[in-house]
Amino acid sequence: STTTLHVTIAAVITKDIDTTVCQNAIPFSWNGINVTGAGDYPYTTTGSSGCDSTTILHVSLTTIHFVVTDPAGVCAPATVDITNSSVTAGSDAGLIYTYWNDAVATIPLNNSSAINVSGTYYIKATTTGGCSSVAPVKVTILALPTASFSESVSLCAGTTSTLTVALTGTAPYQFSYSDGTNNYSISNIGTSIYQLNVSPTVTTTYTISSVSDATCT
Repeated sequence: STTTLHVTIAAVITKDIDTTVCQNAIPFSWNGINVTGAGDYPYTTTGSSGCDSTTILHVSLTTIHFVVTDPAGVCAPATVDITNSSVTAGSDAGLIYTYWNDAVATIPLNNSSAINVSGTYYIKATTTGGCSSVAPVKVTILALPTASFSESVSLCAGTTSTLTVALTGTAPYQFSYSDGTNNYSISNIGTSIYQLNVSPTVTTTYTISSVSDATCT
C-alpha cells in the first residue's frame, strides 16, 4: 500500500510599520513593548500553524531645536519682556511660542511682555505639526537700593559727630546728600553701613537725595 504525505509550507510573515512621532511623545507602549526612542522594535507572534509572524515598528523622531536664554535683570519698576526674540534666539524658525506659569504649561502667563516679579516662568514652543517642548526662563527684577540715616544726633557747635547711613542693595554703593546749603557725594562704599562725619556750625538737617549700587541707580 502507498501513503502519500502532502506537506504545506506556511509562509513566515514579516510586516514593517514606519512611524514618526514627536520627541515629547516618548516613551510609549506598543504591543507591550516600551518604545524609548528612535529605532526598530520587533513584535513576534505565533500563529495556529506554529509559525512566527513578525511586525517591526520603525520609529523616527521629530525633534525641536529650542533655545531659551535668560534675559538680563532689570531694576524695579522696570519690567521684563520674555516674548522678545532675543530670549528664543537660535531656535528653529517657525515655532509658535506660548507663555506659562508652570512647567506642564497649564496655567497661562498673562503678562509675558511686562513681567514685574522675579521668578521662573516657562515658554512652550510648538511646531506647525503639533510637536512641542517646554523650557524654563528665569526673570530677575532687582530691588532699588536704599540709603537712610539711622538716627538723629545733637552736638555742640564746633564739634564733630558721626551719622550712620544704612544702605541696602549690592555693594559698592554711592549716595548723595545735602546739608541744606551744599550737595555732597560719597562713592565706592563697600559695606552696608557708612559712618558720615559732620561738623555743622548751626542746626542742620541732612537729606539723602539719591543712592545707587552695583546694579541699580
